[in-house]
Amino acid sequence: MFQNPLSWILYKQLKRQKVKMLQMLLQRPDLDVNAVDSEGATALHSYAFAGRLDVVKVLLADPRSLPSLWHRNAAGLSCAEVAASERDKPRERWAPAPLLAKYQEVIDALAKCAEEKKLELTASGGCTMAVLLFRGFLLRILLQGGAASGWDHQDLKYATEDSRQWLNIRLADGSNGPTPVYLFAHENGGSADRFSSKSMDLITGAGYALVSWESIPSISTTAHVDIGSADAQLAYDWVRANAATYNFDPEIIVVGGRSRGSVLSWRLGHSGRQAIAGLYFYNALPNGAWAFPDILNPLVDVTADSPPLYFAYGPAPDDGDSHNPVNVYPVVYRYADFGMPGWVNLSHSMTAAKLDPFHFFPDFVASLRSNLSRTLTGNSTDTGIHTAVSKSAACFISTIAMALSCSAWQ
Repeated sequence: MFQNPLSWILYKQLKRQKVKMLQMLLQRPDLDVNAVDSEGATALHSYAFAGRLDVVKVLLADPRSLPSLWHRNAAGLSCAEVAASERDKPRERWAPAPLLAKYQEVIDALAKCAEEKKLELTASGGCTMAVLLFRGFLLRILLQGGAASGWDHQDLKYATEDSRQWLNIRLADGSNGPTPVYLFAHENGGSADRFSSKSMDLITGAGYALVSWESIPSISTTAHVDIGSADAQLAYDWVRANAATYNFDPEIIVVGGRSRGSVLSWRLGHSGRQAIAGLYFYNALPNGAWAFPDILNPLVDVTADSPPLYFAYGPAPDDGDSHNPVNVYPVVYRYADFGMPGWVNLSHSMTAAKLDPFHFFPDFVASLRSNLSRTLTGNSTDTGIHTAVSKSAACFISTIAMALSCSAWQ
């Protein structure tokens, strides 16, 4: 995950809340304080997310941490936007003032540091970092009571069995007629509320409405998978039943998700329903999804009726991440066994290439519309992302993954 061993030590000490140890470590010249994990997050991102003002201040005091101020994680969020997303989560409206205030304090500290250093971001039209850091906060003030996060519809109930069963909608850009739908499920520790504006724009700009649905927020058991998979079916049924209300095309639905979300959406995606036109997953089927093949085996769900599929991964196969692209090589070859080798594609190393998780979504859905080859060509040439490995190597490493404990459903 980290190229420099001292980077891992930094994260471990922060996790244990040993700030004094962190201050000692920061004296080491070979410490990479801007190292990123598999989600593209730096230490500053991680502890802005946790609301750890003490750690944020210590990191900001080290000039080496300044690049982290403008770095964006795999979801396209800066460290301040990560803190703001936690502060502004609709599920936390009940939260006591101190809980919400700690995130504002983190944002204030980041903005103060940026203003003092007069950092400029050329990629953002010359705005100062302070302006960017407060953008989400100002939007929230201006749009109180509305979808400050960019959603057109929020907190819609797709079932009434449990309070977990809700979803958000972002409508497709500039369409007069019914639009196809991307039905998305988030990763462990995420929320159906949380979606970067860049990712949203890639999806809706491709002519698709985005429906982000909630279930059990974090999964860790096969029982959770069963419940979440059933919720996926309910969310799908709700989209089709309410198509006229939200200008959806109920006959063109792409199913997808990130990590946990891929696990919960997997059975629905391969259910053979005619309206499911394709599948787009990011960091799909982590190690935990393969831990108990007698109970949960993704390969069993793949059939000759499975739709075109795109696997996008942040990590590379040799990163040692639980979201290993190698995990899904058997799926790639199962498609080939059914005579559909061109219906599946895999891209990895997207974090290193600084690509948004949905970078390939527009091309993928365009290929669905074109009825041409289902294989997107040129990705390796254009981005340096590799897609091929021998079948024997894939099966061998997948067997190892199946033996891992069910500890990485992220």
